[in-house]
Amino acid sequence: MRRTCTALVRDLEIDIPVNPDDLVERLCARMGERLGQPVHYLLVRFPPESATGLWIDTGTAHYLLCERDTSGWHRVAITAHEFWHVEAGHGSLGVGVGDRDLPQLLLPSLDPSTVARIVAQRTYCSNQAEQEAEFFSSLLMAKVSRWLPRQSWSVPDHAAALVDRLETTLGHRPARRQDG
Repeated sequence: MRRTCTALVRDLEIDIPVNPDDLVERLCARMGERLGQPVHYLLVRFPPESATGLWIDTGTAHYLLCERDTSGWHRVAITAHEFWHVEAGHGSLGVGVGDRDLPQLLLPSLDPSTVARIVAQRTYCSNQAEQEAEFFSSLLMAKVSRWLPRQSWSVPDHAAALVDRLETTLGHRPARRQDG
């Protein structure tokens, strides 16, 4: 896992801070080089309480579907999770279409979110495979998080003290503003 992480980020030429989606595109290109097949990154809307990421292998290309309606940092983590499924060969959702047919299947005849809704119920990965993918995601995020823009969010006045204590305890002090 550590070797794969290092190989993905080694000598990656990016501007810092890097837009999270640009980073994912660069990492997909690097993963594609490792695999000898293109890795495509598609943002979709998954149904509530289902998957946030999905790997589709057409045999000639890999498609990583990622939840559109989440933070950039989360999209990087989701994609890193899917990278490990690809790397470890955990098995993808086979769609039985060729590489050239998948984009046509997804767009324009079907909205990618429709495809995501249909396939989000995958259950073939074992708990062990999911734990491995989560661990890999955390390893990769530890390497790339310093390249991403600082996260910020609003905290209501009534929650500010609690948030400050939690951030101090966790050793994380992101930029934020207090709302009145």
